[in-house]
Amino acid sequence: MLEWAYQGVNISVPRNGGTECAEFLTMKVRTLETLIVLMVFGPLFLWSVKRLSPLPHSALWKEDHPEPVFKRVLLVAMCLIWGVEIGFKFSSRTVIFLLNPCHITTAMQ
Repeated sequence: MLEWAYQGVNISVPRNGGTECAEFLTMKVRTLETLIVLMVFGPLFLWSVKRLSPLPHSALWKEDHPEPVFKRVLLVAMCLIWGVEIGFKFSSRTVIFLLNPCHITTAMQ
């Protein structure tokens, strides 16, 4: 049913798909990495959430300062690049790779 998402992955390339890719890290290593990340970034997340506060209204809306043109150009360029990345993944049937951190980071930015 979801062949369109992974059919273009070339599994003849080592560690690019198949069982070798799935078994690259043992469950013990994956669990250990997850626990380390949670122990480091969990408290950091809680620390930062406690310090969040709403922005004052004056910081949200500045009529006397127009939005910089470069900021808008950069936003349009990033959206176009991300759209091309998504289009390429769909056309090459490697949509599964959209879950890579680089694509997720681009979407969040």
